[in-house]
Amino acid sequence: MSNHPPMNKWFLVAMLSVVVFLNYADRSVLAAVIPKVESDYGWTSADLGIISSALLWVYALLTPIGGYIGDKMSRKKLIIITLIIWSFTVFINPLASTFLMFTIIRAATGFGEAFYMPTAIGLISTYHDTTTRSRALSFHQVGVALGAMIGPLFAATLAEKYTWQYSFYIYGILGFILAAILWKYLKDPSLQSADSLPASKQKKIPLSKIFKIPSVSISAIGGAMGLFIIWSLNTWLPAYLYEQFHMSLAEAAFYGAALYHVAVIGGVLLGGFVADALTKKTILARYYIWSVGMFLSAPFIYIIGTTSNVNIAIMGILGVGVAKGFIDSNQQAAPQDIAPVAYRSTIAGIVTFVGLLAAAGAPYSIGAYGMKVGLGHALSLVSILGLIGGFIFIVFRNVLRADILKNCDNH
Repeated sequence: MSNHPPMNKWFLVAMLSVVVFLNYADRSVLAAVIPKVESDYGWTSADLGIISSALLWVYALLTPIGGYIGDKMSRKKLIIITLIIWSFTVFINPLASTFLMFTIIRAATGFGEAFYMPTAIGLISTYHDTTTRSRALSFHQVGVALGAMIGPLFAATLAEKYTWQYSFYIYGILGFILAAILWKYLKDPSLQSADSLPASKQKKIPLSKIFKIPSVSISAIGGAMGLFIIWSLNTWLPAYLYEQFHMSLAEAAFYGAALYHVAVIGGVLLGGFVADALTKKTILARYYIWSVGMFLSAPFIYIIGTTSNVNIAIMGILGVGVAKGFIDSNQQAAPQDIAPVAYRSTIAGIVTFVGLLAAAGAPYSIGAYGMKVGLGHALSLVSILGLIGGFIFIVFRNVLRADILKNCDNH
């Protein structure tokens, strides 16, 4: 068992939950004001899809590097540096006067954010052993949900009452303030994990062997399908409600972001607690709950995209929100069960990288296809990925079990 880390492990989760709250508020702000941006610049849905995808492409390509660096340098410093970078790009984004400049700055926001998530996952997993890891990462995901919920709602309200640019400026300034707070209070532990042997007794595993662990690929493929679903909804659900049900921007942001993420929070907390409890009975608990979330998402996404009844659509939003919560609470925690201690951030980066490569295509593909057949039909087709993703973890459960047991032997 390791020595006690230099700060309370739940205080760490609370601090990083605030950081990821702002991360997702920044990332989601554009989705809430798409109609205003389209109107001001004369851009199409496909154009806005390219802008949103640019952030995700850069985020995806740099995440493995961010994960690797997160295992090699001070995670505290890396988190603070990246927070400052993405806050700066968010602040200056509304100043862009051309499509190219707007896209480049939005993509640069992905550069800053790419280093945060794998580093934070590695840091939390270093403080929390297998008995609390799903709950810890679930609480962190609550920050994600709150950011994706409050961020767009606040941005849409400002856009309707004042101007859409204000939310970008405010979020940027908040990021600078938060960076100063983290510098004072955030602390790095040693790279030794809370559930590991002393470093001198751990088996040394070359980095090259990480890519040969079958469960890394399985987790990455499942994560890719989950993130495509998530970013299809994050980007286009408010705009779809605005278009299909003639809601105001604020109403669309409330149902498509705020209410949706209230359900996500419920699903995240439930999924985290259930997964931690079930690990006492099966080491595959986190993968099973992840699978349940994927299966549940399918029918509710289909309902949202095909119904003409606003009340049924809202029920679908609540259902898919809970399903997303089950996914979110375990898609980061589950791969940590197969991750050697020295490569926690690296594996988080690899899984996120593959997932975001797929997710980066979601904003553009849904936007472009939606222009031809309607956003509702385009979104409903995403439900197929929920079914496929759910089956993956069931079909390969024996492979997952073997890799988890092998990783336990290395601790």
